[in-house]
Amino acid sequence: MKKISYYIIALFVFISVALAQTTLPVPATPPSVLPIPAVPVMDPPFNPGPVIGNLPRAQDHHSWVIPLADLLSYAKQAVRKVSGYVNSKTVLPSSRQQSFEVDFMPRPDGVVMAEDINKALASHKFDVLVAQSEEGFSGNINLSDSAYETLFNGWFWVDATMSGDQKIKVSYYLTEEISLPVPSDMTSVKISTKNEYGVGETFYASPTRGRIRIPTSLGNQGNAQAWFTDGTVINFNLSNGLAESEKRVTAQVSGEFANSFTFPKGSTTIVLGLEEWMLNNQGEYVATFEPSSSQLILYAEVLQGKAARSVRLRQLPNGWTINPTAITPGKALNLQLPPGALGVWEATFTFERERYHDDGHGRG
Repeated sequence: MKKISYYIIALFVFISVALAQTTLPVPATPPSVLPIPAVPVMDPPFNPGPVIGNLPRAQDHHSWVIPLADLLSYAKQAVRKVSGYVNSKTVLPSSRQQSFEVDFMPRPDGVVMAEDINKALASHKFDVLVAQSEEGFSGNINLSDSAYETLFNGWFWVDATMSGDQKIKVSYYLTEEISLPVPSDMTSVKISTKNEYGVGETFYASPTRGRIRIPTSLGNQGNAQAWFTDGTVINFNLSNGLAESEKRVTAQVSGEFANSFTFPKGSTTIVLGLEEWMLNNQGEYVATFEPSSSQLILYAEVLQGKAARSVRLRQLPNGWTINPTAITPGKALNLQLPPGALGVWEATFTFERERYHDDGHGRG
């Protein structure tokens, strides 16, 4: 939602004789700007959820556990090494390429797709010479992280009875265990989960050189508990990788009614600079005020330069009204309230209706 930006133009008008219905010129440059003590109305912040994978090292006591919420996605995004080899029993020394290993660079956004792996493999063909009696042989493709820890393994079979190039598709299977980076001051971790049959499982691990090995069969329903050298113990929710420790959060909120603004008590100069999207679906905007005198200065326009065509007033709470009064573009309306009619008032400024959709947003 577009951030609301009100500006209230204070018009200092020196009037020697109070007139019931007169007009005064609006200064081209406002002499001052009144501060607005309103809190901008904002949409709730976008929460994309926990970032999975692409964590080269654990930076704190909390981020390391996020991969546990989705080990498969983490492992995909952590691929940085691609290697392969063939297992032909009769491979001859004159073979051109029996194995390879290349550094893998992910896309600029850090996401790793299968097609990206295929591009890395495209320039690395296995080119081996085997005995004529060889009918076929197997091979492997390994996907590893930057620490050469295997993440995925793909097995394939080559039919040696066929000559020429062969295009073979490989399915990459997540290994039974993967290695995760953890904070250097972690001493141990306990992971408690339930499998698909509701049977509880508990796994314990102690870090080695800043990493722990985790079975990829662990479910993401459960919790993890980690201990650190300073005595800190933190519980984590495996479903989202977020800490479960208590945090007190307080918030003080203020607001304003939609399509309206409340002026400070005592204001008699009601001048509004608006944007079209601030109006309601009838092309109206309401100013609420409690004047200190019966002589009012009224004016409103959108930032695009179109003035309100009229204004009507209603006293609260009894609903006593003053019929719509036309406003001349570029001129402020000087209006006299009836004697003894102070209190809280609403001034409803009306703009050209045809400029607005039913959803209240301007066409321009």
